[in-house]
Amino acid sequence: MEQWVLDNLDKEREIAGLGLCDRCLGRMFGKLGECMTNDVRGRMIREALAESGTETQAEEFCPLCENVFDMIDRFAEAAAEKVNEVESDNFLIGTRVEPEIAKREKDIVAEHGLEFAEGIKSELNREIGKVAILSIHRPVEFKNPQVVACVDTRFAEVTLDIAPLFIAGRYNKFS
Repeated sequence: MEQWVLDNLDKEREIAGLGLCDRCLGRMFGKLGECMTNDVRGRMIREALAESGTETQAEEFCPLCENVFDMIDRFAEAAAEKVNEVESDNFLIGTRVEPEIAKREKDIVAEHGLEFAEGIKSELNREIGKVAILSIHRPVEFKNPQVVACVDTRFAEVTLDIAPLFIAGRYNKFS
């Protein structure tokens, strides 16, 4: 078991008691541990809690994310479809989440003093992007993307923000 898991058992016990899914539980400690998804991190926390004598169970319907991660493939497919409609050298995925979800997450983080939490939008952007890139066949550009596909998770709608093309030129006026 990794040391960061054992060092945070009390906070992990509090958060796991909220009935969050493994992804949301792991995301609350998202900046701890390396090279693992929040889903894996959440399962690791539950295993550590079970070994310490606290059995926790995720609710069937996550009270934080409302199971939005079950629709990653649908979001990625919609984003890839939109991005493939335009010509570009690179792209980036962005998301809009329900304001209630963002508020619940912010409240949990503040109430429990979770300084290592990762935001739900960051995880959604990453996970949708990892699936979408398989269909888009273009590199992701974080600093200056030519196309940003913004996925509205409430309606599974995608809007594109296309960076303007700047063409510079000179001319001589002869008359």
